[in-house]
Amino acid sequence: MKPLQRIRDPIKLEIYQNILSAKVPEINVVCRVLIIHESQLTVGALTHFKNRPLGVSIGIHPQNQSVTALAISDGPNRCLIVEFRAGVQLSSNFDPGRVRGMLQDVLCQSVGFYAFDLAPLALALYRDLGIHVQHAVDIQSISSNGPRKTPSEAIELIIGEDPDIRVNVENIRTAFDLAYYDSDPKSIRRTNLVQRTWISQYLAGCENFAEQFNDHVPRIDTTSQRISDKKLDILSKLASDALRLEHIKPSENEHMALVTEKGAGVFNAQSPIYKSKLRRNQSMVLQEIHLTVQNSNGTFTLPAQTAGARGRNAILSLGREINTQSNQILGSIISKGDVGSTNTEEKRNVVLLKTLQGQTGTIFDNPWFINIWEPLNGNMVWPKSHSFCVPKSRFLSVPELPERPLNESQILAIQRMLSFKDEDHIILIRGPPGSGKTSVISRFVEIATASQDFPGIWLVAQSNIAVKNIAEKLAKVGFMDWKLLVSTDFYLDWHEHIYDSAFQSNLLQSEQFYQLSPSKLQTYLRGCKVILCTLSMLSSSQLPKFLRNIPMHTLVVDEASQIEIGNFLPVLTSCGGRLKKLCLIGDDKQLPPHGQEEIQDLQSIFEIEHFHAHLYLLDTQYRMPPQMGEFISSAVYEGALKSNPKHAIADHVIACWFIEASGTESEMNNGSFINEAEAVAVIQLAEVLEKSGRNYRIVTPYDSQRNHIEKLMKENEQVTWENRCFNVDSFQGLFLLAISKHMLFQTDSLF
Repeated sequence: MKPLQRIRDPIKLEIYQNILSAKVPEINVVCRVLIIHESQLTVGALTHFKNRPLGVSIGIHPQNQSVTALAISDGPNRCLIVEFRAGVQLSSNFDPGRVRGMLQDVLCQSVGFYAFDLAPLALALYRDLGIHVQHAVDIQSISSNGPRKTPSEAIELIIGEDPDIRVNVENIRTAFDLAYYDSDPKSIRRTNLVQRTWISQYLAGCENFAEQFNDHVPRIDTTSQRISDKKLDILSKLASDALRLEHIKPSENEHMALVTEKGAGVFNAQSPIYKSKLRRNQSMVLQEIHLTVQNSNGTFTLPAQTAGARGRNAILSLGREINTQSNQILGSIISKGDVGSTNTEEKRNVVLLKTLQGQTGTIFDNPWFINIWEPLNGNMVWPKSHSFCVPKSRFLSVPELPERPLNESQILAIQRMLSFKDEDHIILIRGPPGSGKTSVISRFVEIATASQDFPGIWLVAQSNIAVKNIAEKLAKVGFMDWKLLVSTDFYLDWHEHIYDSAFQSNLLQSEQFYQLSPSKLQTYLRGCKVILCTLSMLSSSQLPKFLRNIPMHTLVVDEASQIEIGNFLPVLTSCGGRLKKLCLIGDDKQLPPHGQEEIQDLQSIFEIEHFHAHLYLLDTQYRMPPQMGEFISSAVYEGALKSNPKHAIADHVIACWFIEASGTESEMNNGSFINEAEAVAVIQLAEVLEKSGRNYRIVTPYDSQRNHIEKLMKENEQVTWENRCFNVDSFQGLFLLAISKHMLFQTDSLF
């Protein structure tokens, strides 16, 4: 245990504001800053911040995302930073509740305060310090037209076209990159905190938009008179989880590419691996791109911009000509900084902001939100507006199909998906590997679309691969009355080959959303009741086009256990009015939400206790030999998972062989490993299986290893390489991958 530190004396310093450039005195200022620990804060220190509009910002801890500093500015040249440092020696007379009450009084003044990203700021103050705010204005809400503004967009909009003031976009990027705070006097993070606070206070007094701030931007109020602490606890958890998930994203990425010159200072970068491709949003101002160059003096990087990205190719511009004869452009491209929020993340933030602003139709009135996050006494209650438009006694049966038999647990799951009872508005289906999740989904779709009671069914999943698998299953059983929406970034140049040619006419790329007029889209969707897409696609700005033609009556979510529960907020608020049924299918025993390893209390809907009474297990697996299935059942599923008794591999047959291959993962390409010895062993085994006429597939967790094995197979005339090799992302549900990194499986013993 570290010894307690002594509280240092208050620090006074001066910091030049660098967000705006101008010669006028009120902009070209030096900000006088007082830094003080909360235990030394007095009423006198806060006197200057009474009855004046304030600019406010917070600093957060880079590991646990807790509030470490609160900065307040009341004018062009004064800023107070209150630190909340842990591990310091405090006086026995110190009362944190009294001090934080003093700060709350300042943050609840009727004159209000102004800040960026105000929803997570207000919720963090409540969560970590117990501070409620009032009359607070979110600067990025300045315009009601279009999406919410970024900090630089909001600043430029408010400043306007004043020729005497220049907005320093690069300095904004630095100040707003991440709101971390370090008490180290040499840390630039402390300077960034002052810059954010100063510009917040300055904008509050701008004549251009002072009236719009006061009249058109709703103010945030988190006092208990308006929002109960219980509701704030829910909202702050949602905001905190989003912030922590943002933190675990890498702030720097290396992209390996084949770089060729297109013109003076302009290059084409072709990516060999999808995961490390240069994406469109990396042309955003918050993203730095660096091109690696080598010459006789050594290796160095040059800043570049992404002029465009499509498929495997991205255009990089250096902004100046470079002699490529004496300077070799290497294939290593470094991107740094924030790549920007996804549509789902941004819409989730907007939902939280509008809720705190008290705008109508927000989540506190939403029965989906209430029944998921705040059910009365743990019991779901639904208003009449969400009742099915059929008698509750109505029953859709699951007919037997001898060519496609179902077990009892699958039939029960489908019956619950078809049920019109109020207790079945939300159901959970736990589907272990090989237990027939896609069979359940496809049979439900066939039965539901044959009736008039399910006018619109949306089938979604976290990954494009899972959505594609559902499409393949529907096509296999002969059901083709559906459309598949796929991201052009995922499809073009990368994954066209994984989509069956039989349903190309059912596929619509995201870039086509903008090209189709409402009338053409109506013609394209005529008669269709089923849409397939990823969960993130439901946050597309083009979604209303599709909802006008195919309402979201029933939402079926595959891979639901991998989805952090807050990611459902956008769709439940935008589509919850017409949504009648939510069916969540996944396996929390196998695949928890992404990030749960780092963030232990991260939840999927499967972790919500009151849904356990609405959870149904698909209790028979058909993929693994019974010998393996029995082990998995006892070790993971408390003995509840049965195995197919008619599996081709009988008890006396050895179900799995392990082969030890020498070698290590000594080569690494763009963070993806290659093991030469294992690759050679895989080729040798492939030769044996080919000679014996066996059907097989090769599975590896690494892109580079898959590419390397395919290269060796192409060079080896004894084996065929087409569609033989997969990495983990494209081969879902294999429990055995946790046991061995590279295994060859006979497909007739797995499927």
